Amino acid sequence: FMSLRSDQQADGNSQIIDFAVGTGNRASGNLVSTITAAIPNGATAGGTLKGYLAFSTNSGDNLTERMRINEDGHIFIKHSTTNAKIVLSRNVSVTTDDTSVGVLDFANNTAHTVNSRIMGKTSGTGNVGGQIVVETRDESNSVLAERLRIKSNGDVLPGADNTQDLGSSAKRWANVYTG
Repeated sequence: FMSLRSDQQADGNSQIIDFAVGTGNRASGNLVSTITAAIPNGATAGGTLKGYLAFSTNSGDNLTERMRINEDGHIFIKHSTTNAKIVLSRNVSVTTDDTSVGVLDFANNTAHTVNSRIMGKTSGTGNVGGQIVVETRDESNSVLAERLRIKSNGDVLPGADNTQDLGSSAKRWANVYTG
């Protein structure tokens, strides 16, 4: 195993792994990317050590932090010129209809029980159509079930025929427009 250590447990103290080219100079023109493990300011108060990981990349002689995993486990994606994005790619041609190509699972407890899921699925066999499927787990059973599907043509469908309500007596829609 490899260990990077500091002889100090102090706010702002960090360890950095550089990925670089050229000489040993740490100038941003030589750094391709870095991973920083750091103790944030105020983290040593109360005797509990905290830390974060920051990932930086070079976009042209300018090293910029792109992602951070905070001490509380939250992940932040940083991008200053456009929206930050996460791409889930199956990275192969999928030529069958209704095939999952990306999944976001929302889970809890130590067994990581998936309580809800959002999936990207293929639509058709041409590798270009897409659908979004939302699944949830009913508290009365342990099965994830499709609750909503947005098809590639924009149609919004319930997960099953004649089983779901749109709104409730306490949460009503103000207006529904149909054509």
